[in-house]
Amino acid sequence: MAVERLSVDAVSFRQLWDGDEAAFAERLLRLVGERGKLHNPDTDSGGTLLGTVTSVGRGRDLARGDRIVALASTSTIPLALDRVLSVRPQAAEVLVEGRAVLAPALPAARIPDGLDPALAVAAADVAGAPGLVHDLLPDGGTCVVLGASGSAGLLACAAARERGARVVGVDLDPAPLERTGVAEPVQADARDALAVADALAGVEADVVAQVATAPGCEASAVAAVAAEGTIVYFSLATSFQRCVNVADVFGKRPRMMIATALRLHHAPLAWELVRRHDAVRAELCERLGIS
Repeated sequence: MAVERLSVDAVSFRQLWDGDEAAFAERLLRLVGERGKLHNPDTDSGGTLLGTVTSVGRGRDLARGDRIVALASTSTIPLALDRVLSVRPQAAEVLVEGRAVLAPALPAARIPDGLDPALAVAAADVAGAPGLVHDLLPDGGTCVVLGASGSAGLLACAAARERGARVVGVDLDPAPLERTGVAEPVQADARDALAVADALAGVEADVVAQVATAPGCEASAVAAVAAEGTIVYFSLATSFQRCVNVADVFGKRPRMMIATALRLHHAPLAWELVRRHDAVRAELCERLGIS
């Protein structure tokens, strides 16, 4: 396939980006050239890519000319980059010219008609957050999202709202939550468990989605969850050893899940959320520079 966009995971993008687009491009090209894929050796992560199918092997329900998003990390996809065309740091997105090979079993989804490609890949990149919230949250339950003002957080909140849940969004900057109306906004630092517990004022969630990209948010997720609720850790900055230790401190036994891979229905769900929630779509489009 011909690759035109890379959506780099937030942790990896921060490691590569220092404000200089030319230096970023050089680092990215060197990384992909050395490893043969977009793979951060520190986190074993990469991102998501979008492109056009140029040839189809057996067992693939795709056709030449289809524009698709790969629903697996670029850390697993053979990739060659010829050029970096531009960088959108606010969206951790890179426009490129390159080529990739998708294994027969690797899932991919066609971009729906009428959806801007930049918005499609950005939503697909974080689709595991809204997807698992939708799958795990009981109807009418309670959901707390840590890091709720980011793209993953806003879509997770929207997914919870569609389950009829009470949704509380925690972020240092609650303004996007206020603008979109997808959650009760709570201003708190997700790295400070005591501050989060105080701000939540006794709220204990059936599902906590930890999408904050800063390290040190494990205790806040445990503080926010019900004694036998579920925490889904999406952030690659998560320390799983710390997760176990803080659960013991709080005297809770929540189910803890690592968001490992997208289910096939997660990207289409994210795209539908973008279409149905006008304020969320407007917020994401502004970040991506889409009119």
